[in-house]
Amino acid sequence: MHINKNDAPATVETPGYSGKWAELGDMHYAFETCANGYSMDDLLTAFPDRACPVEHWGYLFRGEVRVEYTDGGEEFLKSGDAFYIKPGHRPYMTAETELLQLTRVADHHHLVKTFTEAGVLGGGDSAQA
Repeated sequence: MHINKNDAPATVETPGYSGKWAELGDMHYAFETCANGYSMDDLLTAFPDRACPVEHWGYLFRGEVRVEYTDGGEEFLKSGDAFYIKPGHRPYMTAETELLQLTRVADHHHLVKTFTEAGVLGGGDSAQA
């Protein structure tokens, strides 16, 4: 099984975010392009600590991301970085950014369901975390 970023149709288009999503095995693959200044703060109001509760893996093709953690930690990702982001995080794009993000399918479905039930998502599959 495989997916090619260039062949995948756009799954999600929101202001500041474009995503091409696919599920392969137990992983959700998201090829994402985010505008400089994009954040998930509005979506993350769905969670008590206003932070993403699931872990992600990925690769930054271009751009920069500042990641804040609920434990007070912070890290900066830049072009060429492979990454692991632990639960309890808030991402902030500090440049136009293109990345591949992997999330367990069950975790991704939980995020979308929570966003939708909280009314911060207009239904469907239009959230990234």
